[in-house]
Amino acid sequence: MMKSEAFPLGGTRVLELAGGTSAATAGKILSEAGAEVMLVEPPGGAALRQWRASAELDGGDPLAPGETGALFNCLHASKQGTTLDLSTAPDRAAFEALLAQADLLLEEGQLASMGLSAQELLTKHPQLSIISISDWGDRGPWSGRPATEFTLQAEVGATAYRGYPDRAPFAAGGHIGDHICGVFAAVAAMAALRMTPGRRVEVSRFEAMLLSFQPYQYLHGQLEPNTPMPASVDVPSIEPANDGWVGLCTITEKQWRSFAEMIGRPDLGDDPTLRTGFMRFQHIDRVQPAIHAWTQRHSVAQIIEEAERRRIPVAPVGDGATVLDMAQFVARKSFWRHPDQHQQPR
Repeated sequence: MMKSEAFPLGGTRVLELAGGTSAATAGKILSEAGAEVMLVEPPGGAALRQWRASAELDGGDPLAPGETGALFNCLHASKQGTTLDLSTAPDRAAFEALLAQADLLLEEGQLASMGLSAQELLTKHPQLSIISISDWGDRGPWSGRPATEFTLQAEVGATAYRGYPDRAPFAAGGHIGDHICGVFAAVAAMAALRMTPGRRVEVSRFEAMLLSFQPYQYLHGQLEPNTPMPASVDVPSIEPANDGWVGLCTITEKQWRSFAEMIGRPDLGDDPTLRTGFMRFQHIDRVQPAIHAWTQRHSVAQIIEEAERRRIPVAPVGDGATVLDMAQFVARKSFWRHPDQHQQPR
């Protein structure tokens, strides 16, 4: 871990109680800014060590005991670590000694579960500030209500406008809400460092996700408060090639006309009922077959070449097998091989 005082948070000491993705993301951001972050894990290691995407997606077996997943390694690569059983007096004393030297403590409800009072810790360690992450925050009628990433996405309305109107709404994947909350927590931590120590700052996943997932809906509601936003998808969007998938985006009317010419259907570009993305979605049964008739005859590389020549935003749909070999990442050496034989961002 780099400890240079030249980094923005050089000399700052952070304790992170091993929890979920949110605290881990916050600690990652602080450590990359130069803070010395100490991860405190329970005996047996943090639960996040065993998480892997394939087990969640396809029900595959979890990692073997002693193995560590790529997500854990990515989020904790720049941190120090220690193992403490905080139910025992000796390890509780060791924890207090670490707190005496820390500027920040990141936690996701562990203090309450261990019967520790945040206020008592702040009184005992006046140089400390505590960032507490929870689903709802400490106050309010929902503060004790159970929640998950999926239910929170539904609660904030993020699923309402995603997908087709004649089908059930669906959530965004990748635990994006947990990571967003971690970013909010990191910002809260940096704000706490600029203020008088001895503060406890609450960070609510619900509030962080509401602010992040809903700004477009807020803006639309201010402009047209009585007009509901219909669910829609962009047309074109993720489309099939003959050897994979490609993402296309036509924001302006000029881009749509260029796209229509590219697929050999200039008549679609001239059609006044297809000028905007939502208008095209309303006629998706007519537009999409024309798009697929062209894209499925061409490779991803051919589609990208033709679209870029016409200045149409385009990208291949990457996956774990292809993204690491993308020329831009290779040139910038964006990934490095971890000793556990997977690659992760630097």
